[in-house]
Amino acid sequence: MRVALLRLAAATLVLTTGACLNLGVTRVSTNEPIADAQLAALVPQQTGFGEALHALGAPLAVRASENGRVVLAYGFEDELQWGLSFSVPIVRAASARFRFDSSSLEIEGVVLIFDADLRLQSVRSGWLAEILRELSGSDSLLSDFAELPR
Repeated sequence: MRVALLRLAAATLVLTTGACLNLGVTRVSTNEPIADAQLAALVPQQTGFGEALHALGAPLAVRASENGRVVLAYGFEDELQWGLSFSVPIVRAASARFRFDSSSLEIEGVVLIFDADLRLQSVRSGWLAEILRELSGSDSLLSDFAELPR
């Protein structure tokens, strides 16, 4: 009974105060995953920067450190996202708003790390935010990449 009264009160609030409720669903598709064969062709200590760019195309992000190392980050996603927002006027010129969406900055990807001579040192695959967080950590060999996006 109490739950029913709360639902009735919420519905009355929405209908009588000029409140606005929005629901949305969006499909997000960014880039294509990099094929395993393409990654296998990138050989650490042998593949050059230009070869990697030619093989994989333009990355999402490129960062260079002070000591000349370079990171290329490639990302891809294909997901269904949903969200909702609710706003209700409080006084004539102000309203309260609540918003939630299921999107996140977590996308899958591949990170290529090059040395100062622009030779590939390593290839890392997984969640981009996680890889880049590790690369910019204070105890990491690549701690000078603190400016990488997270």
